[in-house]
Amino acid sequence: METQTESFFPRDVDDFRPGWYAANLKAMREPCLFGLGSPVSRLIGRCLWLSSFRTSICVRVELDAVGTLFAKEISCDASEKPAELVKDVQIAIPAAPAGCIVQMLQTMGFFELPTNEELPYGLDGERWIFEVLDKGRYHVVDRYCPDVMERDRPSVELDEYLLTLAGTGFSSEGKVAKGA
Repeated sequence: METQTESFFPRDVDDFRPGWYAANLKAMREPCLFGLGSPVSRLIGRCLWLSSFRTSICVRVELDAVGTLFAKEISCDASEKPAELVKDVQIAIPAAPAGCIVQMLQTMGFFELPTNEELPYGLDGERWIFEVLDKGRYHVVDRYCPDVMERDRPSVELDEYLLTLAGTGFSSEGKVAKGA
């Protein structure tokens, strides 16, 4: 059985989702942020978008003296299981966008947001999982179709900003229900 420190996510990410999320992150060859803990002195943020009937996208930023952005996309097989890494991009982030990311996290009060929402889930749609590890402090926010909830607007804006920084064909267009 997997222990807490071997898991990609803490126990407060409920039900079957941690295994589903971890399978996608493993297929993308992404590190476990939850298990890194206090040895990390830089800010690391990661957005994982999982969508019914579409590819999965992950954007990770690492901010210290120099910012780096990693963007990955995997295809899914007919049963919606992660299959093949189709995009893998690494770019440097200049100081201004890096500062903007930190400001957006502070403005939304990321570490105070609840991990899970208390709303019903649908069978189709999108899951947006956003993790932050900042000087040993870890938090994860897990949302179903967040664009339909006004309270999640700052998170959606941050996620879309990261996709914009990733460039090279990464986009949330069609991944969220705009204006619903």
